Amino acid sequence: MSKENETKNKGLLWAAQVGEVIVLIGTAMWLFLPQWAGWCFAVGAVLFAVGRICGEQGDYAISTNKNIDFNLRRLYRQRMFGTIVLLLAAVLINTPNGFYSFFGLTRPVFYRTSLWLMPFSIFVIFELYTAFRIPSVEKKLKKS
Repeated sequence: MSKENETKNKGLLWAAQVGEVIVLIGTAMWLFLPQWAGWCFAVGAVLFAVGRICGEQGDYAISTNKNIDFNLRRLYRQRMFGTIVLLLAAVLINTPNGFYSFFGLTRPVFYRTSLWLMPFSIFVIFELYTAFRIPSVEKKLKKS
C-alpha cells in the first residue's frame, strides 16, 4: 500500500470514528435539545457514511475480487446497508412529520416524531453483529 493510500485510509477511518461519536451525541441530545439533535445527528451520519463507504471497508463491500472470502464480503455489505439505513434515519429525524411529510399525509394522533428510531435500531443491530463477526472471520481466515 502506498503512503498516500495509507494516509487516505487513516483519514477516512478517523472521519468514520468521529462521525459515529457525533451520531451518539445527537442521539442523546434528542432527549434534551430536540431542535439541535437532528442537525447534530445528520452531520455525524454523513461524516460516518463518507468514512465508511469511501474507506477500505467500502472497497471490500463492492469488490468483485474472488480472492476475498464470501462471508467477509457479505459482512461488509451488511455494514454498508446499515450505513445507508443510518442516512435514512438522519433524514427522518430532521423531517417535522417524519415519514408522513414525504407523501403529504397527515400524521396519526398517536404518532410522535420518533419514527427515525426504527432505522437507527436496524443500523445498531447490523453494526453490533458485524463488529463481532468480522474480526472472528478474519481470525479464522488467518489460521487457514
